[in-house]
Amino acid sequence: MADHSLKELSALINQQVTSRENLSIQLLKAKALLDIALDDHFSTHSTALIYAYLLTLDDVVEKARALNEESLDRLLKGTFSDRDALMAQH
Repeated sequence: MADHSLKELSALINQQVTSRENLSIQLLKAKALLDIALDDHFSTHSTALIYAYLLTLDDVVEKARALNEESLDRLLKGTFSDRDALMAQH
C-alpha cells in the first residue's frame, strides 16, 4: 500500500464504508422478514403468499451476499495490486 496516495486510500475506505452500510441495510431487511416468517401465524397464509415471501427473503439475502463479495473484491484488488507492484520492484 506504499504506492497509494492518501486520496486513493481515502476513496477505498469510503467505498468500504458505503458497502458496509448497504450490507447492513440488507441484513436488517432479512432480519425483519425472518422475524415475520417465524411468527406463529405465518403458516396460516396461503402457500402462494408464503412462497412469494420466501422468494423476497432469498432476494434480500442474495443481494447482501453480492454486496459483501463486491466489497471484498474491491478491497483485495487494491491490496494485492500493491503487493504485486512491490514484489515486481524487488
